[in-house]
Amino acid sequence: MALAVSLSALGMAAHTVREFGYAGLFSLSTGLIPVVAVQLILFAVWWVVPAGKSATAIALAITALLQLIGGAIISVLPLSFLPFEPEQSMAHYISHVVLGVTQIPLVLFPFHWRKNRPVSQVKKLN
Repeated sequence: MALAVSLSALGMAAHTVREFGYAGLFSLSTGLIPVVAVQLILFAVWWVVPAGKSATAIALAITALLQLIGGAIISVLPLSFLPFEPEQSMAHYISHVVLGVTQIPLVLFPFHWRKNRPVSQVKKLN
């Protein structure tokens, strides 16, 4: 889980630096700080609270799914309802591919984790 959360944050950081420069890492307007903060809080809850592992794993997957769909896919398309006009260049597309690919492990982790946990944990958590 730690690796999946780290990879998600790293992908978001790489995209942010490519799009907004290094200053974007420290700007609340890029969304990086709030999303990573939520992911770190959820990861801490997942790590510490045994009874909440399923719910927090799913919540983490949802944060990555939002980044995958909203950040990597929808925001690259030139759609009229977006409040900006996305750059249509190969470098921009690649940064969105990187963002999307780095979200996939966190999207899939809860399914893998639930499937592979010991039976004793399944009885306790369900």
